[in-house]
Amino acid sequence: MSKSNQGGFTLIELVVVIVILGILAAIAVPRYFDLSESAETAAETANARSIEAAIMMHFGTEVSADASYTLSDAVDDYNADPGSFFQDGNAPTKADGSAFSVEFAAGAVTVE
Repeated sequence: MSKSNQGGFTLIELVVVIVILGILAAIAVPRYFDLSESAETAAETANARSIEAAIMMHFGTEVSADASYTLSDAVDDYNADPGSFFQDGNAPTKADGSAFSVEFAAGAVTVE
């Protein structure tokens, strides 16, 4: 009678691997969500700055043609038709898809 050596893993080895994978998942998943959240915040900030830059470029173009044109006028123009300030016709939006609020107050443009 010959004794056969079968290769394989014991139940203990498999349980240890599963526990290690569980620990790694417990560490990785929260970090992934933190990175996703910070990426959304960064994208939203970049979109707000794009809007500010578009308004300032529009103001610069218009004021060179009409010296009485004001930054407040540029903000009013943006609020009337935000898409016209961007080449593709679409104004940037927040992460939830809502529009940014653009105001002129105390001599400055605020985008929220």
